[in-house]
Amino acid sequence: MRLPHFHLSNVPVPRPKTANFKIAPHSTCPTIQIFKIDMSKTVFQIAATVVVVFGLCLPKSVNGQTNIIQIVADDLSWVDLSTGATNLGNGSPYHQTPNIDALATAGMSFTSAYVQQSCAPTRAALFTGQYAPRSRVYTVGRGLENPNNSLLLVVGGDDNVIQNSAITMAETLQDAGYLTAHFGKFQTTSNSNQIVSEHGFQINVGGTTAGGLNGALEYFAQESQPGVWQFGSDHGTGFNIYADPYDAAYIGANLLPNANGNDPTPLVNTPKHLNDAMADAAVEFLEERAGDGQKFFVNLAFNAVHVDINSRSDLEQKYAGLQPSIVPDHSDAAYAGLLEGLDQAVGRIVDFVKTSDLAGNTLIIFVSDNGGTCRATDNFPLAGGKGDFTEGGIRVPLIAYQPGVIEAGTVSNQIVHAVDFYKTYAEIAGATLPNESDHALDGESFANILNGQATELGRQTIFYHFPGYSGGDTPMSLAIHQGTDGNHYKLLYEYEDRSFELYDLTNDLPESIDLIQNGMTNSQFVIARRLASELGNWTQDVAADLPLVRATGNPVPALGHSPSVRFDLSSDGLGQELDGEINSLISQLGIEMTVEAMGQNPVFDVTTSGLGVRSDLDSGGGNQQGRIDGTLATAEKIVVSFDQDVIIKQINTNQLSNDGTETAVIEFVSGDNPFLNISGYDTGGFTNGGDRLSFVRSDNGGNDFSISLGTLDQDELFLTSGTKISITANPSTGGGFALGHIDIALPEFLLGDVNRDGVVDFNDIPDFVAVLLSGNFQNEAEADINGDGVVDFNDIPDFVTLLLGN
Repeated sequence: MRLPHFHLSNVPVPRPKTANFKIAPHSTCPTIQIFKIDMSKTVFQIAATVVVVFGLCLPKSVNGQTNIIQIVADDLSWVDLSTGATNLGNGSPYHQTPNIDALATAGMSFTSAYVQQSCAPTRAALFTGQYAPRSRVYTVGRGLENPNNSLLLVVGGDDNVIQNSAITMAETLQDAGYLTAHFGKFQTTSNSNQIVSEHGFQINVGGTTAGGLNGALEYFAQESQPGVWQFGSDHGTGFNIYADPYDAAYIGANLLPNANGNDPTPLVNTPKHLNDAMADAAVEFLEERAGDGQKFFVNLAFNAVHVDINSRSDLEQKYAGLQPSIVPDHSDAAYAGLLEGLDQAVGRIVDFVKTSDLAGNTLIIFVSDNGGTCRATDNFPLAGGKGDFTEGGIRVPLIAYQPGVIEAGTVSNQIVHAVDFYKTYAEIAGATLPNESDHALDGESFANILNGQATELGRQTIFYHFPGYSGGDTPMSLAIHQGTDGNHYKLLYEYEDRSFELYDLTNDLPESIDLIQNGMTNSQFVIARRLASELGNWTQDVAADLPLVRATGNPVPALGHSPSVRFDLSSDGLGQELDGEINSLISQLGIEMTVEAMGQNPVFDVTTSGLGVRSDLDSGGGNQQGRIDGTLATAEKIVVSFDQDVIIKQINTNQLSNDGTETAVIEFVSGDNPFLNISGYDTGGFTNGGDRLSFVRSDNGGNDFSISLGTLDQDELFLTSGTKISITANPSTGGGFALGHIDIALPEFLLGDVNRDGVVDFNDIPDFVAVLLSGNFQNEAEADINGDGVVDFNDIPDFVTLLLGN
């Protein structure tokens, strides 16, 4: 007979709440009595007995509530499953996951499901419904780092665990009458007892502070003394009652029904695998719930397929005889076997639900906590993996299953995030959400997508923020956006150089083409500009930790401008149409730049090196005549101005003589002097002369050099509409150069402020009407009130609402 092990950590203990909507659910329970426990009962029957006797009554069920089983895999890649339903047809040709595939066939798959980049922050997001800046769980274990040579310093650090003051998903569901149970990896707690005492789970089996396994053998039970089998300390003691070696009866009842080209019969008398023990515990819990009417929430968090990898021998042997796949590179038999062991465990749980009275009234959610780790699997076509904010790190499989509620075989391309699960479960359970002042929630419920009452969420954008260094990540914020053009976009902002990247995820899953550097369309620039503004507002709303500039200790500048727009001035970008001209108007994404040649009878000279000036005073060969020469008696210059307010981000030059001596001067010509009262331009090669900036290179080699403006601790160089500045070679250093490209950005916009006077009022109406009737809105993001990438009559209702609201 197996002797069950019951621990007081399995007893639900009420804790006082600060939230004013909370009521003490156990205040009328009976008093303590003397009792005797029947040791032939299971751990869950004993738990129920102790709960009642100690007066800690389980919450009563609420009619019509749905049971919720959340199954969380560990480090499972978006492309690890053999089904193509969750990954846009990119299922693995090598791995076999028939049970999870069947769950997708019978339920709803999400192709654009997102979590955090690693284990702990995702679990915090699931349990708290909060983005990392609110939960303050940014990464795993070691926290945020400050490399010795980093430009920025971390501020605030990483809490690593869920704070006891947080009102978790489990607490909210418990208050709605649910029995809450956790199995497996928890990690985000200061000690194991807090899983019950502070975080809302009334039953905890195996949850500890551990995040990983201490070696591959930890997946198997080990004999601590003759006849006593235990799993490693990372799993507490909760799974030890399921740790006895396999016997023929167990194999026949539990493994053979799920066999899929593997033969488990030789496993008799070999150690039990953790995947199977976790399934044993979960199924036993479900057996106790079947028929008792008690609604429940289960969080079943597997350790598979976290490294170190160790599979059941029968499964590993199966894959050792199969042909690996090249794309993606899936060839590890142990990893594939570990994954199929997880699949078989999931199959046992689903099979029990389907064949019991839990069928039809139980929602099963399957999700991974982050992308696959690159040393164990291949995430192609996604870039990166666990720990990265590329798609390979944060995009995961997600499946929802509930026959009669969720239509079989459906696929949703809606962007959902781990923070959405809290509100989704609360809506399904009829639970009351915490007051905003007690526990702010991010995310949005996708319950109506599951039940078919909606196909879209009202929200179009999810956000990420990482304030430090970890692995290859640097301080950054990003937004993932679902555009009304049907495409998904990712906008990334890097705090080190105050730069943006934009990717069209719909057409570029590997994130190989940065549209900002490789040709945004007008509508994409509108989307990017709006996203930049949304991202800046979001970081302020959640009080995101911003790093400090290491060199000065000053706070890093917040987001305050659009992504860059590049004006390519070389012949490979503009062609030869400027040759011989004195001035020209160049349009890019709805922004017009005027360029003028200055000198003695000057004309433009355009080559693949860039834009230069030829004048009467030029001498020497053609190479010398194709440059901007500031040493001449009448200096050659290029004057630029713009038709709207812009921020100069970068000026790229090409030294034609290749002697490494040329430096540059940017000088005020007319309009509003942009060099007055700007700071930060007295170091790093810059000298601010009040009406000009001189720039001297720090190195003297190579042809190209770029002048970056508005970097860390530098004010932005703001150019008002029509203001002219000139660019020339420094006459004191000799030589000259050609202009390769000029990058500009637009100041942050205010939605509805179409006339750009800083307020939204009735004075904006004529400009809005003009943009509306023109049909050529270009970059007028202020007028695209409904955010669909165009300005049309659909914007009118939102514009009126905005006006009246202000």
